[in-house]
Amino acid sequence: ITANSSSSVEDLDESPKTERRTYSSLTSYFPTLSVQIENACINENPRGGVQDKNIWEQTSDDSDNDPNYCPEEEDNANSLEMYSSQNVSQNTNNQSLKSINTSKKSYDLNITGLNPCDDNEMYVDSSKGRSGANKANFCIYCHTKQKKIARHFALKHKQEESVKTFLDLPKNSKERRKCIEVLRNRGNFLFNTDKNYNDGELIVCRRPTRNHRREANYYKPCSNCKAYFAKNTLRDHYKKCTKVSSKTSRIVMIESKRVIGRIHAKASKRVRNELFPPLREDGVVRIIRYDELVIIYANKMVEKYKNSRHFEMIRQRIRLVGRFLTRMRSINQDITDLTSVYDPKYIDDTRIAINAEAGLDEKTDIYKTPTVAFNLGTLLKQIGQMLINESIKKHDNETKSNADHFLQLLNQEVAIGINRTVAKSQFLEQRRKKLELPSIEDIKKLHYYLANERRKAFYSLKTKFSIDFWTKLCETTLTSIQVFNRRRAGEIERILIKDFEAHESVDENTNKDIFNSLSTEKQTLAKKYVRFQIRENEISDLANFIGHQKDIHKTYYRQPVISRDILRMSKLLQTAQGDDSDGSVDDSDKEDIDMPCSSTNIVRKKRSTSPYGRVNRRWSEEEKKDVLRRFKNHLKQRKLPSLAEIQVYINESGLKRTSAQIKTWLHNQFKKTQDY
Repeated sequence: ITANSSSSVEDLDESPKTERRTYSSLTSYFPTLSVQIENACINENPRGGVQDKNIWEQTSDDSDNDPNYCPEEEDNANSLEMYSSQNVSQNTNNQSLKSINTSKKSYDLNITGLNPCDDNEMYVDSSKGRSGANKANFCIYCHTKQKKIARHFALKHKQEESVKTFLDLPKNSKERRKCIEVLRNRGNFLFNTDKNYNDGELIVCRRPTRNHRREANYYKPCSNCKAYFAKNTLRDHYKKCTKVSSKTSRIVMIESKRVIGRIHAKASKRVRNELFPPLREDGVVRIIRYDELVIIYANKMVEKYKNSRHFEMIRQRIRLVGRFLTRMRSINQDITDLTSVYDPKYIDDTRIAINAEAGLDEKTDIYKTPTVAFNLGTLLKQIGQMLINESIKKHDNETKSNADHFLQLLNQEVAIGINRTVAKSQFLEQRRKKLELPSIEDIKKLHYYLANERRKAFYSLKTKFSIDFWTKLCETTLTSIQVFNRRRAGEIERILIKDFEAHESVDENTNKDIFNSLSTEKQTLAKKYVRFQIRENEISDLANFIGHQKDIHKTYYRQPVISRDILRMSKLLQTAQGDDSDGSVDDSDKEDIDMPCSSTNIVRKKRSTSPYGRVNRRWSEEEKKDVLRRFKNHLKQRKLPSLAEIQVYINESGLKRTSAQIKTWLHNQFKKTQDY
């Protein structure tokens, strides 16, 4: 080992060998010593998982002679500075402390294949007074309960590297207490979570008194030090233990549940660490977290919907299944888990449970929440098919046969007795629902407010950079895009920078021919707006003669037209938010748009097409003279003008004819006057 300190190795050797140095002095000479002690304290991992590199942090113990002592929150890693040697510089101490406090959290005890103890089946022993009599801690080495855990380490396990570490430290020193606390918390956590060692007791940091007994599920472990605390005090401990402030206890409880991993052994890693921890700990969750069939369904859904934004939907589904299972167990005591429901003899109980959960009114035959009944029918079919697949894997023909017969009966019951009532209930809700749309004035107010706030933040950033103004500009810009495009919030929030960089525009550089053929007003719009795709399936503009259905063709086959989307839609969207400068939309771009209306007084639109089909409009004498006057040189040269030249003429003159019509008319004039 090379000493990384201003003091030389010779100075270290001058001190007597029998003198015991403090922990801070040693780590000052050898900065790697703190990491070695940390690794030594956690080297023994009975479960064979990834070594936990964070349990040395922020642990405390009042006395190595008192096994009943519960750590004081004030004891933290920063207190190591009090024991720094006088011959070592302060910078070296800070470097040693930094090496202690930079390790990451580890959840190696929450891994697939392990089935921790269920806290519903555990108890917490009451306190016997200040002396802490009869309180035992679990030894991480010999897997036995010991009332004098520090003495037990020193006498029975003095050959262990982690024990050697704290034996070399001075008695009653904070460093020694911390190392003992690491071993004690580690052993107790192993005892509380492993069924191979647990006897039903939950060892907590501070036991309740006899007059204030608590259930085992009232205590949760700290994700940092692994000690168990009451739920109402865990947030305060976590703040002092990790030096991380949390306004609410939700994130602390999520981290705690993620560490302890009370869930079925078949749960995948993402189900353990991401899906289940945010769920509220109530009776419904306690039923489903150890139900094998529910966990299999959760694994499949997480595998199917890999984006974490879908996890809330999956949580709602499994909670709905848990509510159904709770209802079934209250109806029939023979139901133990979700697998036992898939038996043909329980089909009547299943229908009763679905109707009760959806709030069926027997007098009116209307569901209070029809969506619940519909979703339960769908979920039971999906989960039933998964049960059949699992039965095939296990060669369990009896379970497979029961599930098949149950699903046959369920399909008939759902189709006849449930879905019909669901449709009736939803129709009544839709008919009675009042649709309130924002007024034009409200839309204008929102538009002007966003524009003003966006402008203020922009000019403030030009003057001086500020994270507050930067955040304000981002928020108002994103909201303006959402309001202008009439998009949902979920679509806007998932826009990536690459999506925006791939935007399409109509200008002189990208589409010169199209840009030059536009009117002045449309060229202004083309310079102001761009288009970028935020959906995977693009809406398109292909002909209908291919033979596809109209809706399918519009959804899958029509390709987007940039000029139409940017020019026409930007004009319509401007008008929709009250920002139309001339108060009108160009006639050539008008199109029937289906919009929901909250008023019952509907004015019928005047028919714009002839009831006899397509009718050609005759050329007037003025139109003929104007076209002949413009293209007289082409007539003399006996050649037809190009479509681009004709389009320029149309833009200048405003003639209500297409380029193809004018070119066809000129061709006919050639044929009349001479052989062309």
